[in-house]
Amino acid sequence: MTIDLIKPKYRLFYSLFIFIGLAPTFSRGAIVGWVIVVALLMIKKSIPRYQISLLLVFFLVIISILSTQINNLKYLKDSDGKELFHKDTLARVEFLIDPLAQKDDSKASREEHVEIAWRKFASHPLIGNGLGSGENTATISLVGIAQRSHNTYLDQMTEFGFLGSLLFPGLLLACVWKAKGEFRNQGAAFVIFLLAQGFFSHTLISESCSSIVYAMMANLSKHSSLQSVLNPDTDEFLDKLYFHNFHDLES
Repeated sequence: MTIDLIKPKYRLFYSLFIFIGLAPTFSRGAIVGWVIVVALLMIKKSIPRYQISLLLVFFLVIISILSTQINNLKYLKDSDGKELFHKDTLARVEFLIDPLAQKDDSKASREEHVEIAWRKFASHPLIGNGLGSGENTATISLVGIAQRSHNTYLDQMTEFGFLGSLLFPGLLLACVWKAKGEFRNQGAAFVIFLLAQGFFSHTLISESCSSIVYAMMANLSKHSSLQSVLNPDTDEFLDKLYFHNFHDLES
């Protein structure tokens, strides 16, 4: 949503700065989403395509460093002598180097939650199991929070039936429905990014911060629509002008 504030020749560097802030989280879904968004913006020419070679060099350097230093990361410690990288974190780093070889505990745990949620959906595929049924009650923590399927579509299908899989895409479509002009490119990247994120997270509808993002995108989409109407260079403006002048002549 902020990339229009940056000149085109600096947009890739802006995206790389975002990646540098994102990478330390080792969130596989977020990193994959970043790659999808940057690729879409390059396809739509919001980021100049001649900078693709620079992007490839950047990732080759990162992968080369990680692949040669992966065995040394487990020896890094903080000032208190505690390990900086736990076993799960190291497994996430290995995933970035070789996604097909990833075998960490979190993946096995998520697969178990997915299987439980799928069985619930299969038992009531038409009307679902009701609100809250997406929770795995066997995993309720001391603060009363239970694990879910880590998949927005499956989570909604478990609660509302097969039509629940359309709720999240419908929400995203409503956010960008009014988008016009160049903002459509950003709207498309926004939708595709979050559609992909839906396979990695189940909190994209329930989190308040996500709701704020959806409201901002809907507002910006509406603003872009108004701008296209008021811009004398657009065909839509000329059509409206012709329409009003024609009716004035008739009257």
